[in-house]
Amino acid sequence: EDPKLPLLQFRIEGTLNQHGYHSILQRYATPSVLCLVGLLFVFQQENDPKHTSRLCKGYLTKKESDGVLYQMTLPPQSPDLNPIEMFWDEMDRRVKENKPTSAQQQVGTPSRLLEKHSS
Repeated sequence: EDPKLPLLQFRIEGTLNQHGYHSILQRYATPSVLCLVGLLFVFQQENDPKHTSRLCKGYLTKKESDGVLYQMTLPPQSPDLNPIEMFWDEMDRRVKENKPTSAQQQVGTPSRLLEKHSS
């Protein structure tokens, strides 16, 4: 365990807002990535309102101008680039194609859908 890295596990109480996200960026995300990756890492995030708040954009823009990171800009309404989200979206579409009419029919549906479409 690297003593320079801040503890990465913490609990968010309630709803995460721009101020909480800003604190995470300052106290955990940026220092950790600097230790693990180094300068000019590419920072990617979704277009969630707390990510695009003036407070957080200002912080990231300052870090970019200081040569700490490079921000990857995504267009508004861009598809989520998180693979697990794409997986769940696909599973949702497959369940709807299957048209289960009861909760009992839906039990086991995801595993059956994976088997059905994996060949």
